[in-house]
Amino acid sequence: MAPLRRFLRQNEYILIRMIVPNALMVKIRNGDDLIELDVNEYKKGVVKKKIRVRGDVCVIGCWDKKTDSTICVFNMV
Repeated sequence: MAPLRRFLRQNEYILIRMIVPNALMVKIRNGDDLIELDVNEYKKGVVKKKIRVRGDVCVIGCWDKKTDSTICVFNMV
């Protein structure tokens, strides 16, 4: 597994694997796309999602129904 990087290349496949405890929902913004993770991709507080980079990537956690909190940002080069 590759270490955490800040910069990603377009069309590169990456595996996002991180701990996000007690979130009601986790989303990933990949360029213009917003992906809501299902129960297989976020369970027991762990995110596991493979994506193809389309733009800047943001991991977003939701701990209440009104507010989204950006947890992590990766920039596309």
